[in-house]
Amino acid sequence: MKRIFIAVFLTVLALSACGPEKLSTGDAVAEDPVAVSQIPATPLVEGISPAGSQVVTDTAAELLARLPTPTLPLTDAVPMWGAEPYRVPVPDLDVVTVPELDNIRFVNPRLLPFPQNEHQSISTSSEVWMLDDDTVLLSMPGKKPLSDGSYTHDQYRWNLKTNQVDLWLENAQNLSWGADGETLYYLSKRTNEDNVLFDLFRYDIRHKRSEFVRADMGTPFINQSPIAQPGPDGTLVVVEKEQPVLLQQQGDAMEATALLKLPESQQGAWRHSEVSTSPDRQTAAVLFSSKDVHMIYLVGIKNLEVIAKFESDAAFWTNIDWSADSRLLAVADSSGVFVYDLVAGDKRYLVTREELKFPPVLEFGGLLGSGADFVNPRWSPDGAVLLFVARCGLWAPGPTERPGWEPLDVSNVSPTEITFAVTSDGSFSRPLSRKAIPFNLSRDRSSSWINSWDQDIPVSYKVTIEWK
Repeated sequence: MKRIFIAVFLTVLALSACGPEKLSTGDAVAEDPVAVSQIPATPLVEGISPAGSQVVTDTAAELLARLPTPTLPLTDAVPMWGAEPYRVPVPDLDVVTVPELDNIRFVNPRLLPFPQNEHQSISTSSEVWMLDDDTVLLSMPGKKPLSDGSYTHDQYRWNLKTNQVDLWLENAQNLSWGADGETLYYLSKRTNEDNVLFDLFRYDIRHKRSEFVRADMGTPFINQSPIAQPGPDGTLVVVEKEQPVLLQQQGDAMEATALLKLPESQQGAWRHSEVSTSPDRQTAAVLFSSKDVHMIYLVGIKNLEVIAKFESDAAFWTNIDWSADSRLLAVADSSGVFVYDLVAGDKRYLVTREELKFPPVLEFGGLLGSGADFVNPRWSPDGAVLLFVARCGLWAPGPTERPGWEPLDVSNVSPTEITFAVTSDGSFSRPLSRKAIPFNLSRDRSSSWINSWDQDIPVSYKVTIEWK
């Protein structure tokens, strides 16, 4: 029996070495639409089914997945600065819970037909990455550097019908939607002597025209949305030089009013703020982080009153998400995933790190994997289910020491990422995929964008989400 198992294992390894043909690394893009037969038969990521009406079975990837996952028991020591032995149980992806969770599927992956290499990855642009059902926007560094040697970012358009990729908008990054669905806002980069500046522009999709809005908005973070538009009156909620403000038209200029007076921080201490508005454009969630303070403020946009405030280390807007009815704000941080109900005025946890048997949150130099946390909560269209990603380096076994018995540095351990689903009341949860899937969702929540790696080469693709 042992010999049979070894023979099957070696056969699987041989099959896995025969993958789909590599994408071209030249400048040309594919001229013909991708046929169903051209899409890899094996799932690109565990938990994602290939394109087509029938799921292919008994592939090399599936055979490998059936092999036992080598995990260390909780009693195995992790030599880490005298830390107590600790291992986190690997979640069971085959668990059965309730239909609204068990029936979620990630299907029909569309591999991006655009050359990438180890030095360059392609990402989507903040919250705007699908213009319509057939068009994906991609962000890439520009080819010409500015006077300081830095590069701008250009927007490329991927036509899903023709499978063509072409340049769409130059020097545009951190895109976000306007309230009318026909307008985009973006930041444009420039240099002024030794300074790098970002100006705010408005882009009319229908007429293909850009219009200047405001100069020098500060330095954005990579995935920071530059603006949110609360209503048809043209008022904008923005982060300007780390300060959340309202921009209102006054004559020929846009005048700024502080959305919230942020707490004072120590002189010279790092500080950062981001903002996200509810779908009904009535409430703004302000995330504020400094050396000693990590807070979320909920502010009424019309009267600028603070509705609620609570501590959280969710420092980036990608770690929060509003339900479609604007009632629930989901937040993911190191403690777990919680929901704040604006109607009831209360906060409740849907999942905690203790429930997943994560190690306690410790300062640097503690347990291997002590940086385990939760990120990227994303609501289903009806608000009944929340997706999120849990990260923990202790799920997957690996070397616990370097040559010479040097302990591993937590910062050098890539955490294992698993996508989970949980009901809105927290009564049921389950793992869905060993990949961080719900990062960028389309406006209708029907698609997601995934970045992965294939033999140290980045690959990007779009998947369809089947919620029921």
